[in-house]
Formats: sequence, C-alpha cells, structure tokens
Amino acid sequence: MQRTERKATAGLRWAVFAMVVVLVVVTLHARGWPGGFLSDDFSHLDWIHRADLEHGLGEWTLQRFWQPLASGNFAWRPLAFASYVLDWRLFGTTAAGWQATNLALHLANVALVGGAVER
Repeated sequence: MQRTERKATAGLRWAVFAMVVVLVVVTLHARGWPGGFLSDDFSHLDWIHRADLEHGLGEWTLQRFWQPLASGNFAWRPLAFASYVLDWRLFGTTAAGWQATNLALHLANVALVGGAVER
C-alpha cells in the first residue's frame, strides 16, 4: 500500500470515528432535551438573577475569576459561570437554550481532543 493510500485510509478511519463520537454525544444530550433545570441549577440561576436585578451582572461575572462565591458549596469555575451568564442573557430561564450551549461546548471539546489526538 502506498503512503498516500495509507494516509487516506487513516483519515477515513478518523472521520468515521469522529462521526460516531459526535453521534454518541448528540444522542446522550438529546435524552435531556425535554427536561428542565435540576438541583444546583436553581442556586446558580438565583445568584445570576439577583446580580442581574441589581444591574451588576458584568461585575459579578468578573468577580468569579478572582473571588470565590460567598457560599462554600460552589467550586471555583469562572468560565462555567461566564457561560451561565451568557446563557442567562440569551435564553433567560429556557432550559433548552442552556442545553444547546452545553451540547455546543461538548462538541467543541470533542473537536479539540480529536485534533490533539490526531497530531
């Protein structure tokens, strides 16, 4: 088998593998689409809603990068909270929009890991 044929075969294998991974991710996410918010989602929504009511959502979001939340129940996740704030601005309390963002971020991670593994 020539070198170009091997590269083409390897590329095809990666493409099929990537499609299977994407299909699995989408299928697993689809199971939650009809659902709403759960458990700790409500506390996050409450924090974000309060900050938005006080017109301090931007400042609150930036504080997540250097200051832990007042409650010891939250982990330090500034990028996650920035994503939540963006979801709040775009979708409000519509859970399906938040789930779509989750799926998009998950697929982006799949692409990044796939690219790293391929190299």
